Amino acid sequence: MPIPRWSKRKYLPGTRPARRIALRLAGVSLLLAQAGAAQAAADPALLAIRDLDRRLARISFRLATRNVALCPVTTTWSGLLLHDINEYAPAFRGSVRDTFGLVDTFPAVLATVEGSPASVAGIAEDETITSIDDQPLARAEVMRHATMASVNAVLAQLQKALDAGPVRLALVAGDRRSTVVLEGARGCASRVELLPGPGLSAAADGETVQVSGALAEFVLNDDELAILAGHEMAHNILRHPEILKAAGVRHGLLGSFGKDAARIRETEVAADYLGLYLAARAGYDISSAIGFWERFGRRTSWGIFNSPTHPGWKKRQEMVKTTMAEIAAQTAQGRELFPDPDRIGR
Repeated sequence: MPIPRWSKRKYLPGTRPARRIALRLAGVSLLLAQAGAAQAAADPALLAIRDLDRRLARISFRLATRNVALCPVTTTWSGLLLHDINEYAPAFRGSVRDTFGLVDTFPAVLATVEGSPASVAGIAEDETITSIDDQPLARAEVMRHATMASVNAVLAQLQKALDAGPVRLALVAGDRRSTVVLEGARGCASRVELLPGPGLSAAADGETVQVSGALAEFVLNDDELAILAGHEMAHNILRHPEILKAAGVRHGLLGSFGKDAARIRETEVAADYLGLYLAARAGYDISSAIGFWERFGRRTSWGIFNSPTHPGWKKRQEMVKTTMAEIAAQTAQGRELFPDPDRIGR
């Protein structure tokens, strides 16, 4: 079933603007329309959201941790997804509490990535975190509107602690209390977020990759989702948003002409190329990109009115095939996979 969104997750701790609120409320309206405001219909939707969050987290963790050699900037990844009651719209907090057992004062584990440090440490879904490195977490005030402020504060605290070394977490699940030691894994410094919305869109801003819920459902398998996420991570790894901004490149309608369009297109071609290497090094089948770009291109194509800032789907298919041959040659020689520096501007 289509997955309604009114929250969004990130898989690397950090803080983001409060614009999430409007997106989350829009997602609530979508859920109400689909579920007819029936309380019972919210539970499977929430569980489906967790499944999609976990899936994207698993893929992004794998992409980040298996491509450290290609990333000039790295950070600590844990494979731990957190949420708290404040990030959900008030109208649905009752259902959220019933589904996940969330308490009002502390964050809880939404999901963990299998094989990640969080999973190895034995951290389980729906456990509540009450302290980090023996420092009790501040009790969050329940807000009247959806906000990420309280969970972002905990995520930032956890990130800082992980960057310094192993972290002790105090966990509560019902009447059971436990303490675990969580270590971090090095990975590319690029957060990943799942956004609500019907558009087939993905973007990178230099720090964060954002994938729409509709696009995450459009892909046929994990290989396609990895290729998509890898493309956007490549933009961040290559510092494309920063480079384009420094060059004064305009986006939107004004960026669709002349030198601006040409420069944007260059970054898209480079991200396509590096993204395939990221996916291949992480063990994904990059031949899936051939079918993905055709389906995506036919779905979004405006024919001769296509934007000149992005290659057409046929050009992208050609690039995939040549890159696959390039990777196959390196593999046959027993070499570690590395992209051609000249093709990514290095």
